[in-house]
Amino acid sequence: MPTFLSISRPLLGRVVAAFLLVMLAISGSGAADAAYSSAATPRPDYREYNAFLKRYVVVVSKKDEPYDTRFDYEQLYVDENIYGHGTSERLGAIRTALLAVPPAQMSAKDRQAWALNLYDFLVLERATFKLIVPNRKYLRFKSVDEMNFGEGHFFDAPVVTLDGRAYSIAEFERRFVYADTASEMIEARQKPGDPRWCMALCRGMKGGPPVLPWAFSGDSLDAQLDRAARITLALPRFLRADVATKSLQISDYFAQARADFGGDLSGIKPLIARLGPSAARTVAHDSKSVMAPVTMPVDRLLDQFDRPKAAAPAADPKTKS
Repeated sequence: MPTFLSISRPLLGRVVAAFLLVMLAISGSGAADAAYSSAATPRPDYREYNAFLKRYVVVVSKKDEPYDTRFDYEQLYVDENIYGHGTSERLGAIRTALLAVPPAQMSAKDRQAWALNLYDFLVLERATFKLIVPNRKYLRFKSVDEMNFGEGHFFDAPVVTLDGRAYSIAEFERRFVYADTASEMIEARQKPGDPRWCMALCRGMKGGPPVLPWAFSGDSLDAQLDRAARITLALPRFLRADVATKSLQISDYFAQARADFGGDLSGIKPLIARLGPSAARTVAHDSKSVMAPVTMPVDRLLDQFDRPKAAAPAADPKTKS
């Protein structure tokens, strides 16, 4: 019987190749992730952005309640010593990392994940820098709608430059999230996009989708978007279902994404039937179900995490007269 050393070189080569294939199969998804990471098209490094989200996104929902979050702008403002300086080393580093790879060099899925991430970051960054009312000490604004001094309205002021052109948050959303280059900003968007995208965007307001504590990634984007939609649709401020009357009531937030639902808000029913909570799915699947004629208003207050107020000390019975 031949020993290992006496095996011919061609046979040894085939043995080694077979061994490597087995090891790749055993490594499973880890190998797939490695292959994706080493793909020809580059993508941004989200490690610092992920750590940032985990640090400042606070889960506010209680046990058995739909998942919900707030963002701690105030703590970020203090941690970065922004008062009197107007800059942040950490936010600057994250911005640099997010803009390190030109979007034209990314794959389609990586580019979409990048656009969602950068949009959310731009909102969080701007809301933090604009948090305090000028010349009013530590009085903070109650809404992004109030942060319209200086360069202009919160969503309309230039905030990022790409390929030599400055974009506002609203323009970035139109151009890069929805890839809509035909529509003017003064017109409603006509090009439909993925209906889940509007539920993955941070709007800086309590009535918007909850900020998610993780970055989107091209290699798991579809599953992440499903999760974002499920989280949003489970919140009563976005969707309510009445099984008895076979009716669905939705947030007025969806009006701005009307193009994604066929131009008619009743077009959201297929999405609810797939990703909504149980009762809503039951109603949406019913061919006789209807959309409530009145939608729910959007709470536009800043989605700041409100810390529980300290309880007043109990009175000492010994001091009573």
